[in-house]
Amino acid sequence: TGTIPITIIACQELQYFDLQDNSFDGTLPQDIFSFPNMLIFRIQLNYLTGTLPNQNIRSTNLQYLFLASNAFHGTIPS
Repeated sequence: TGTIPITIIACQELQYFDLQDNSFDGTLPQDIFSFPNMLIFRIQLNYLTGTLPNQNIRSTNLQYLFLASNAFHGTIPS
């Protein structure tokens, strides 16, 4: 529960980001898509709100992006 801590951004070598079904709420940290080696990004089944950060997803290796069952609005960054 609670918000996703901004300190997670310090883990630049992260490849699997899996926080699904944890009752997180609030908005995403601004640099949440800054992991250059990210393969899988899973945050579905939480209570996250707002828009996705307006930045490019920096990982060219990203294979899966799971955002469902939150309350996001707007567009998905390119």
